[in-house]
Amino acid sequence: MMVPLGFLLQGESAEIVGFRSRRKKEYHGLIHGTGAGHGDALRRPEIIKEQRLFEMGFCPGEVIDVLQSKAEGLLLLRLRDSRLALDKQIAMDIIVRRITS
Repeated sequence: MMVPLGFLLQGESAEIVGFRSRRKKEYHGLIHGTGAGHGDALRRPEIIKEQRLFEMGFCPGEVIDVLQSKAEGLLLLRLRDSRLALDKQIAMDIIVRRITS
């Protein structure tokens, strides 16, 4: 079953499936500049966030473990050999598949 990463509880593991996108499809991820340059494209914030998460290792197929889930809105995660803290609001945009033990 696929769920947002923010729904996982402490001790659960999951495989990253992808990202939930909130951008409109007609933009295809880009907004064209208005006279700033000759057709320069500005990146939408959603694409920048997805790219940054990808660069941090949140790639489809990777297994992630929830080490702590804090009420203040933070998740402490293990991804590969790293520990990462992630805001639950951002975690809600990462879609995962729970791994049952």
